[in-house]
Amino acid sequence: MLIDEPYENVDPSKRLSIAKLLKENIKDGFITTHELDLLKQFNSWPLYIILSERVYGPIITEDFLNSTIVEGEIPNAILTLDVGGKKISIMRDNGSGIKVLTLGNINRLYGVV
Repeated sequence: MLIDEPYENVDPSKRLSIAKLLKENIKDGFITTHELDLLKQFNSWPLYIILSERVYGPIITEDFLNSTIVEGEIPNAILTLDVGGKKISIMRDNGSGIKVLTLGNINRLYGVV
């Protein structure tokens, strides 16, 4: 099953209800979203990031949400992404970088570099 942006044009008060409904009823499939805060409902699920026609991952959602973003290609990164021609590394939170959850929306990755 593929569900594309189920939270789009939905009242913020209803988004959490939709996330819980999806988590309870979907066993196999894909949910696409740009909204990072709603991913908390899917902490144990594998996560893939699609940027500039390239697929990165999988990474466990909780690991991604608890990580930081550092400019450049860092050897021990969880993931290294090419964002607009520049490399950024997704790192376990070590106190440096920008916390992923502060972005709010995956599109803000483009503003990091």
